[in-house]
Amino acid sequence: MKLLHRLFLLAGPLLALALLVGGFGSFHYLRGLADEEAREGLQLRQREIEADFPTWLARWGDQASREGQLLLLQPDAPGREPQFSDTLLQPAFEDDVVPFMQLGFELRHADQRWWVTVRKARIESDDLVESLLKAQALVLALLLLSAIALSHFSHRVLWRPFQLLLARIAAFDFRDQHPFDPVATGTREFDELGAHVRRMTEKLQRDYQSLRQFSEDASHEMQTPVSAIVTHLELLMQQDDLSQDSRGHLQHAYAAANRLARLQHTLALLTRVDNQEFRPSAPIELGPWLQEKLDSLEDLIDSKRLQLQVEISPCLLRIHPDLCDTLFSNLLHNAIRHSLPGGSILLTLNAHSLTLENTGMPFAGDPATLFERFRKADPTSGSLGLGLALVQRICQHAGIGLDYTITGDRHRFQLDFPASR
Repeated sequence: MKLLHRLFLLAGPLLALALLVGGFGSFHYLRGLADEEAREGLQLRQREIEADFPTWLARWGDQASREGQLLLLQPDAPGREPQFSDTLLQPAFEDDVVPFMQLGFELRHADQRWWVTVRKARIESDDLVESLLKAQALVLALLLLSAIALSHFSHRVLWRPFQLLLARIAAFDFRDQHPFDPVATGTREFDELGAHVRRMTEKLQRDYQSLRQFSEDASHEMQTPVSAIVTHLELLMQQDDLSQDSRGHLQHAYAAANRLARLQHTLALLTRVDNQEFRPSAPIELGPWLQEKLDSLEDLIDSKRLQLQVEISPCLLRIHPDLCDTLFSNLLHNAIRHSLPGGSILLTLNAHSLTLENTGMPFAGDPATLFERFRKADPTSGSLGLGLALVQRICQHAGIGLDYTITGDRHRFQLDFPASR
């Protein structure tokens, strides 16, 4: 939901309440003004009658006692102070009674006292409410039209610099050496936001370059001594004058050195994937590549007497070649390593997905936990526990959907390629 729409939703109830309170106040205010105007009009009529009462008396004398007139003359009236009052009358031209305000006052003429009543129709409440409702409906319509115009204007003009800033943030790649260039908007808030984003991206670039340099240096500096250790252990193991105990110790050291070398290589690769150092190249045809990889693993498959079923259809996948090799090599080696002797492996490839299924030991836990680093289904195995973690990170990097399910002794990997999603 856009910010302006949320603002309208929050302001709508307040606006409705303001219109309701304003309408109630306007009703009483206008009613008061109308009553005040009616009182002033009646007092003006009183002064006119007092100034020339004989003429008024001659004009209205024969109708002095009739109800419904705007002027009522009553002779022999008791002495009272002038007073305002309300009454309901039905004029000749109306079907319903109409509210009137009237003013009664006393006059003396020819030694006779007269009680004079002058009347003026009041604005009916229904008419006033109807008029106010029409006015408020007009105001509400104008407010809605103004809000729509403001929304359009703000989206096109006021929020345009913000949209440009978001676009530049989305397109920014902290792996590049170029600094982030915010949009100069001339609006203080947007310019401050752009400046903060620039400082943040500069720190990200420095941290990334430092981490990348550290990873490269650590990988290079560790690789050399580890390779030297492995080489010297191999030379020592080739000597003929070693005792059985010494040879056993060397074999353990050699296995640990090899494990350390594989660990260093895998962690360095994970770091490079996390840093997004691999960018997709031209699409790779997976069919021939997988077939070649399976041919190279034929001896390992035969050694475990595994039944291999392969169904390969043409498939193009846009992925970095090194990541492609690591991804599918890890999956195939994982399927072969964890398959029971005499079991089966089923590989199905089509244009949209790859399915790899093998028979293995049942697993009672959550298969998703096996993607955690250093998590192994069999703690006694010699694996590093990083293979599936690396598979998951490569799939995330390449936009490949990954699903792993275990049903009994059937382990199934499902890879959905980006073109099918």
